[in-house]
Amino acid sequence: ELFILNPRTAVPEILRTMPDAMILADINGTIVSTNEASDTIFSLQGRTLTGKNVGTCIPEAAFALIRSSIMENGWIIDLETTPAGSETRTVSIAGSLVQDPYGEPAGMVFIVRDITDRKNAEKALRIAGEKISLLTQLTRHDINNLVSALSGYLQLIKENPADPANDTYI
Repeated sequence: ELFILNPRTAVPEILRTMPDAMILADINGTIVSTNEASDTIFSLQGRTLTGKNVGTCIPEAAFALIRSSIMENGWIIDLETTPAGSETRTVSIAGSLVQDPYGEPAGMVFIVRDITDRKNAEKALRIAGEKISLLTQLTRHDINNLVSALSGYLQLIKENPADPANDTYI
């Protein structure tokens, strides 16, 4: 049997099952609604964000920047920050303005993606690249030393081609 997607039931199901946090806030930053992924991303453990300010889960400075960009441009994409109260996690936030039926600003919606694993992988790649660069510099230095020594021996041979010590140099 073919599953038919009903928009009235599909949207709540999509919001419930999506891996990214969704936060709906009023124009002042008071959280109106969240999805289940918000609990995981913000480590709520049964506590609710509804009724609290967005600054509860996003640092105030980051929220001020997000709100300013949304009010000015209508949206923001890929602002990276650490969730409030978590120094070890990194999230990427996208948001947009929600308008009332008359086109006036009514609120904001945010999609928050946990990018901690990606940032850790980037850091590991950066460290590996630095180590490879250091190894390359050391290897280059060692090779240059050997080439300089060989050049010196060749110079000695060139200065006195008939010298019996040349066999030792070679």
